[in-house]
Amino acid sequence: DVRTTIVDGRILMRDRELLTIDVPGVVRVLESRLPALLDRGHGRRIQDYDT
Repeated sequence: DVRTTIVDGRILMRDRELLTIDVPGVVRVLESRLPALLDRGHGRRIQDYDT
């Protein structure tokens, strides 16, 4: 399990907490865009991938 991530000398995550991204802000944007994405799929998945 990754606890800390450093890239090019910058600490991006410490003790599994993201330090360089506004997580609540990203969640707000996703929640506002989700209805449009679901509408595009007409209730179906937009893309299926074989696993």
